[in-house]
Amino acid sequence: MVLAGLLLASGRAEASVNGWTRALNISPQIASDDSRYVAFQRRNAVPVVIDTWTGRSRMISKAKHCQPRDIGAGRVLMICPHTKRRSDDTGFRAKTASVKGGKATELFKTRKIYDAYEIGRYWVAISTYTSYSTGPIYDAYLNWRTGFIKEMDQYNVKSAIDLDRKAIRWTDVKWFTPRFKGYPNPFFPEPVLCRGKDVVISDWKGELRLWWDSRSSVRIGRGNLFPEGCSWLEAMRIGRNWVTWKNGPVMHGYDFRTHRRFDRRFTPGTKITPVRDGVVVARETHRYGKYFKTYMVKFFRLGGRS
Repeated sequence: MVLAGLLLASGRAEASVNGWTRALNISPQIASDDSRYVAFQRRNAVPVVIDTWTGRSRMISKAKHCQPRDIGAGRVLMICPHTKRRSDDTGFRAKTASVKGGKATELFKTRKIYDAYEIGRYWVAISTYTSYSTGPIYDAYLNWRTGFIKEMDQYNVKSAIDLDRKAIRWTDVKWFTPRFKGYPNPFFPEPVLCRGKDVVISDWKGELRLWWDSRSSVRIGRGNLFPEGCSWLEAMRIGRNWVTWKNGPVMHGYDFRTHRRFDRRFTPGTKITPVRDGVVVARETHRYGKYFKTYMVKFFRLGGRS
């Protein structure tokens, strides 16, 4: 099954069963809820949402040239070019839309938003700035229902803050500390940890390991991939069943429930994200200058779930 479809006037389309579908400007990661839905711009610059469980695609209107950033709580988060930056305007517009398609709407205080990269039931992780002199303010959170902005001093944004609660708080991830053999070691820096709801991924001493608890782990690949830490910009994604990452031109996936693997080489610039039943790959095909890239996107079904 492939993420492709003819966009109908109603905004709904059926995906075909074979081949790749064309896309453009996927950056910095494939927008996904890491379980069911993915979103990207088609070659006509109109965003679509793909339901990998049913194969249906739906168009998002009023969002041409908007780049999907993330999907959460049934909403697609997008950042859109708008105008030249001024002291009171970032020049961008952040928008959201339903995974069922339809019209996109702007977020509250969108002129203050420099970037938006994760969405939950109540909160959106954003970067803001107020003027050229102050520059961007990172680790801020916008309640997209009320417009309230809260700044928080938190390093690992994606795995630490619960965006689904009215009162913003720590999220439900695994907080145990893996018991590394040979730790501490003066010849190696501190381990990098990527925390998910069910597992923890560590990058240390040249090994990428998946941990179910502080003592149980398996080596899943070569390490030294995340020198700047595990953040939303990195390739590591932890889904409902699959963990995905990239090492150079090789895309990797590991199903931590069945131990099934996906390891395949693609062209440089390729991206990967997990879904419940496999992985979605966006293979870069061409670059037209610094800000325009084209991709071919495909869903690899690697074992269904009930």
